[in-house]
Amino acid sequence: MVGFNSEKPLGTNKIISGPAAAAGPRLLSGEILDKNQCNLLLRDVAMLKRSFSSCWRGSTVFAQMKDSKKHKGFTLTELLIVLLIVAILVVIAIPHYTAFMNKIKELAGWF
Repeated sequence: MVGFNSEKPLGTNKIISGPAAAAGPRLLSGEILDKNQCNLLLRDVAMLKRSFSSCWRGSTVFAQMKDSKKHKGFTLTELLIVLLIVAILVVIAIPHYTAFMNKIKELAGWF
């Protein structure tokens, strides 16, 4: 593999580009890379990125999350929250409704 040297510490084989690399991209070890070697190195990096991302996506946690999204319906917690909101609205609305009805009855002359 281009740029891999087991005798050097990890992280010393980085690609240098830009004005400092007039002859072409080179590794920190001083090795100049031609276009084919650069393409191979970029392909290897892309394969590593895909393999690491697939490790995360293929884990059981994400598989369980995908499966839980397939189920349709509401959880018990969601239903209880809706029930609580409706109960609060009813508690607020009943006194206002009875006061309104009493006022209408007085105006209509029913009392």
